[in-house]
Amino acid sequence: MIADVARLPRFLRLLAPLAWRGRQTIARKLMGFSHTEQGSALDMFRAAELTDDPRLRRLFYRHGLDEARHAQHFAKVAKEVGGPEANAGHYGRMHAIRQDLYERLGLVRFVAFVWLSESRAKAQFEALSEHFAAHDTDGLGDSLHHLFEEIGRDEHFHASYSKQLLDEWRKEG
Repeated sequence: MIADVARLPRFLRLLAPLAWRGRQTIARKLMGFSHTEQGSALDMFRAAELTDDPRLRRLFYRHGLDEARHAQHFAKVAKEVGGPEANAGHYGRMHAIRQDLYERLGLVRFVAFVWLSESRAKAQFEALSEHFAAHDTDGLGDSLHHLFEEIGRDEHFHASYSKQLLDEWRKEG
C-alpha cells in the first residue's frame, strides 16, 4: 500500500492530460475535491471535539480549518471554470459528509488513516501542480498550478504531523 503512494505521481503524470481536459470535466473534478475536503473537515473537527489531549485537539482543529478552506478554494475555482452550475454529481456530494472515522477507527488507526490519506493527497496535488505548470489546459494552467501547489503545502503539513505522531507512539510502545 505504501508503494502505491510512491508510484502515484508517475501514474498521474501519464493520465493527467486525458483526465484533466475540458472546462466542465475540470470543474467537476474540482467540485469532487471540494466535497472530499468538506467531509474531511467535518471528521477532523469531530476528532478535535472528542480527544482529551490538548495537543491533538489543536492539530485536529487546525487540520479541519485547512480542509474547510481547501473545500472553499476548490469550489470557488470550479465555479470560475465551469460556471455556477458546476457540480460533482451525486457521487461527489456523498463525500461531503462526516464519516465518524475517529469513533469507528480509534485514535491510532484514525491518525494512520490521516497519514495515508494526506500522503496520497500530497503526491496527487504535487503531480497535478507540475502538470498544470507545464500545460496551459484551456487557459487554466497557471491558476490550477498555484491552487494545487498551495493546497499541497497544507497536505504536506498534515502528512508530516500525523507521521510524527505515529512515530512517537511507536517509540512509546
